[in-house]
Amino acid sequence: MPSCKKTTKLSNREFRMGPGTLCTTLQRLLDLGLIVAVQATGTVNQRDSHRRYYRLHGKGKLLRQAELSRLDSVVRLAKRKKLVARPAE
Repeated sequence: MPSCKKTTKLSNREFRMGPGTLCTTLQRLLDLGLIVAVQATGTVNQRDSHRRYYRLHGKGKLLRQAELSRLDSVVRLAKRKKLVARPAE
């Protein structure tokens, strides 16, 4: 499944990204040193030979953790202020 379709599926159709947007975003992340291109592992069939693989790099991992912490703080504050309904137990 192409990455654009995976993104849509993972977000329950709330987020859609076209191939141009995806390529531009990946290039920007590469330029910023947040991700690096990596070699495919295992057997690559001809259909997948054009596919590129990426992983988070040092700064990208730090930025991811900072963003997760920030979002966690926002959610905790919203719950404390009773802006978010707590799930029924």
